[in-house]
Amino acid sequence: MPSSAYSATSPDLDFYQDSKNKLETARPVVMMFPGPYCCHKTTTLAKLAYHLQEREVQGNGAADTFRAGAREQLEGHGRRVGFKVIGGPHDAVQHARAKGYHYVLIDTAGRMHADKT
Repeated sequence: MPSSAYSATSPDLDFYQDSKNKLETARPVVMMFPGPYCCHKTTTLAKLAYHLQEREVQGNGAADTFRAGAREQLEGHGRRVGFKVIGGPHDAVQHARAKGYHYVLIDTAGRMHADKT
C-alpha cells in the first residue's frame, strides 16, 4: 500500500496528526471513502468534513456519480455542516488546488464483489 494511503484499521493511527503531517508535503490531501452499499460512507464523509472545519481547515467534497441522488444527498449534508460539493473527483481536486483548500473528500459508489461493473 502506498505511504500516502490511510488505513483506518491501524491501531496506531492518529488521523488528525497524520493528515497534518501530510499537509506539509501535499495539498490538498485527498481522501476517498470506498466500501459496500449502505455502509454510511456519505454520512461519515459529512461528519469528517464537520470535524475538519472545527480545526479551521478548508475542504470540499466530490459526489458519487453512479448512484441516483448521491450528489443531492451530499449537498444536503454540505449545507448543514458547511462544506461545498464539487462535481466529480477530478473537478473537486482542481477546485481545491485553485482555492488552496486543505482537503478533498471523495464519496464513492457502493460496490459488492458480485457486481459486474
